[in-house]
Amino acid sequence: MIDIPSILSENQNRIDKLFAFYDPIKGIGGSLKREKLVLEELGEYYLPVEFFDHPIGQMFSKAKSLHRFVEMFPDTGTVDLAYDLFINERIKFDFEFWCADAVKIKPKSGGKDIPFILNPPQRKVHALTYSDIVNERPIRQIIDKSRQWGGSTVKIIEGTWIQTVHKTNWNMLVAAHINQAATNIRSMIKRVNKNYPEHLPHWDLAAFEGSTNVKYIPQRDNKIIIGSIETPDSIRSEDIAICHATEIASWKKTEGKSPEDLVQSILGTIPRLPFTMFALESTAKGVGNFFHRAWQGANAEGAEWNGMTPIFVSWIEDRNNFEDFKSQNDIIDFVNSWNEYDKFLWEMGATIQGINFYHNKLREFNNDEWRMKSEFPTTAEESFQSTGHPVFFINDILQMEKTCCDPIFVGDIQSDVQKGKEAFNNIRLIPNPNGYLSIWTMPEPIVEIDSLKYRVVNRFCGFGDIGGKGKKADFSELTIVDKYMMLPEFAMYGGLPEIAAQWHGHMDHDIMAWQWAKLGWLYDKMLLAIEEISLEKKKTEGDHYLTVMDEVGEYYPNLFVRETIDRVSGLMESKYGWKETHQSKVQTVDYLNSLFRERGYIERDLRAMAQARMFEHKPDGTMGAVDGQKDDMVTTRKGALWIAIKGSPPPRLVLIEENKREVKTKMGMANF
Repeated sequence: MIDIPSILSENQNRIDKLFAFYDPIKGIGGSLKREKLVLEELGEYYLPVEFFDHPIGQMFSKAKSLHRFVEMFPDTGTVDLAYDLFINERIKFDFEFWCADAVKIKPKSGGKDIPFILNPPQRKVHALTYSDIVNERPIRQIIDKSRQWGGSTVKIIEGTWIQTVHKTNWNMLVAAHINQAATNIRSMIKRVNKNYPEHLPHWDLAAFEGSTNVKYIPQRDNKIIIGSIETPDSIRSEDIAICHATEIASWKKTEGKSPEDLVQSILGTIPRLPFTMFALESTAKGVGNFFHRAWQGANAEGAEWNGMTPIFVSWIEDRNNFEDFKSQNDIIDFVNSWNEYDKFLWEMGATIQGINFYHNKLREFNNDEWRMKSEFPTTAEESFQSTGHPVFFINDILQMEKTCCDPIFVGDIQSDVQKGKEAFNNIRLIPNPNGYLSIWTMPEPIVEIDSLKYRVVNRFCGFGDIGGKGKKADFSELTIVDKYMMLPEFAMYGGLPEIAAQWHGHMDHDIMAWQWAKLGWLYDKMLLAIEEISLEKKKTEGDHYLTVMDEVGEYYPNLFVRETIDRVSGLMESKYGWKETHQSKVQTVDYLNSLFRERGYIERDLRAMAQARMFEHKPDGTMGAVDGQKDDMVTTRKGALWIAIKGSPPPRLVLIEENKREVKTKMGMANF
């Protein structure tokens, strides 16, 4: 039942935060850490703390008055000159103030140019830029965003600030997706120059060598190059210190040159120095494109794009996405009508008025949820979608992610002998940060309850999906499930299975087969199911199921067996392995969906949930990963959990005294 009073109270807190008072002239609000400075003639200001770390800032802090500043430092000249000195020093640190004091932009509603007052998302972005500047790091950002909050504007104005306030001979390139966008950007920079105040150092904006797309600031010896991917020759990448690439997900391959090639060539010319900037910004526009790959890389440790700061701006953060109601009763009626996605928006921090905006905007899109989530995404994961038909509800996945955590062990599994019966002797875990194996629950079959030791029979089970060896092939995956909490003794605590371990990687299949067998042996000779054939999966390197079974089938004692009817004899026969059919896939996917919805197991691995986000219904009626993505962990989740809950004996406790000989043998064969 919806708790209306609590929701209304929290909603007011969110409104107060969203519309918090902000005065960039006085320095009140904003996203930077600030300290108070009092000047008798001007009153109180709150300035970035870095202002006070430099000599002029320290001088003003000590003087506390423009008149006393002149008295203490006579070389300043006059009070007016002291004020100019104060302003010119402040703008080096206070971009938010410089925007409000020196920059005017065209309002969306039309009319006269207005001061550029940063909105909350723009302040969020600049806080990260400023952090790089004060820590003397090169600025490298990729921004995945909702529409219409001025992401491109703030990055271009940041570049202009660096060029006009901080650096000389520091050229900027702005690369747009279409020529019209490039024209609008040129118009914006001209407007900034035209309205620049007289109390700040003057700068001109002239044509450079007769070029329409290159402007020159002679006082600073800086060029501004503005072009688009539609005419790639307009994008000059030589001698660039600042680059902002806008709406890059919409860049098209032109004249034999891909967006990736063009961006890489630009990035290669930008030195890794403080105040250099390389920023990619866009709405997502689906998956599999260059922007999506760059975003994934920025969020993946050790990947090609590692070093870029990923920034996501949701529609929720933009206070323009806010539509009020006529009365309090209308608000209450609206909340009582919420569907599951509305509740998800509330959990993600939206206001009631924001959710009302979302409803109305969705109607403008003819209730096209895919387009709405692309243009006004709630999460970064939601923004990257190829169709409007995800299999799993994002809110369910987010709830499952709450129990995900770092593994307690990452490494590999070894024994004295690589293959054969003797391979099960002296099995051991070898730590390796780049290993194939991640463990959250160690393979311990012996537990102590009320001072008595028990062996947990049927505690673990595993499901393996065979992939390829090449980098572009599907990964081989083995998911291990711990059924310990499914013991009848623990029913009062929820009785949920947990993900215990994940093997993930590319390896020769005969070696991999023994890796999996050793792992299964270590996990108390667990029931091990290996998928015989992967329906709807491209086997670019052939079907390796027989290789795996030939290697371990004779030696591993607890392989999953299915009953099937021989087509020739019509007799029932037993066969090793899990056989996926269209019917079984639908059944196991539906079951996994119900487990997500009902929180029916404990997930540990964020990688699996990332794949679940990208698992979709295809136009041809099949299900699988979006183009360019993987679904191997989804496959092993649905198989392992089905077997754990429905396809294997339940766990049970056996007193050690009843199994002394077996336990002794077990502990002697595996080194824990």
